[in-house]
Amino acid sequence: MRTPRVFHSSSLKGKDRVALDPGAAKHLSTVLRLKPGAALTLFDGSGFEFEARLDQADKKQMWVTLTGMHGPAVESPLHVTLVQGVSRGERMDYTVQKAVELGIGAILPVLTERSVVKLDKDNGARKREHWQGVVIGACEQSGRVRVPEVQPPLPLANFLADLPQAGLKLLLDPLASNAANDLSKPSDGRVLLLV
Repeated sequence: MRTPRVFHSSSLKGKDRVALDPGAAKHLSTVLRLKPGAALTLFDGSGFEFEARLDQADKKQMWVTLTGMHGPAVESPLHVTLVQGVSRGERMDYTVQKAVELGIGAILPVLTERSVVKLDKDNGARKREHWQGVVIGACEQSGRVRVPEVQPPLPLANFLADLPQAGLKLLLDPLASNAANDLSKPSDGRVLLLV
């Protein structure tokens, strides 16, 4: 069986023993049914992975002992920000998941004029939190050690009015004469991809 990878929301460096976040503890105890002594791999977004052993478990909390540290792990030398038009339902979840698995550094959801999805401030905050959970799950599954941030959703017009700095800004076109391989690497390593 593969060693489960678990995201920990606070820094692990210099710690010997930590309590797992409640969501992770519940998943490990009820879904995976891990018992004390089970091996885990933890990561905190710092670029390092931490070997751990399940130390103590009850219905409310799980404690692990950290036994080793590896890293920093290699991530993409490019910092790609995906500016993604919000799609409906599971399509957006799938897009976020696959983008993270492919190495995206940040995700900025945008609401377009013809978007079916309409988000107010409260719905936007809930969706962002949900998508951040999808990001963490994708990192746990794919072996990534840096957790991309999902930024607050905003209208496309607002994004275009205050365009962030990036060495390379891309809008994909299936009929374009240039391919991605034809482009030069940006000097600052920052890429902005609008979909």
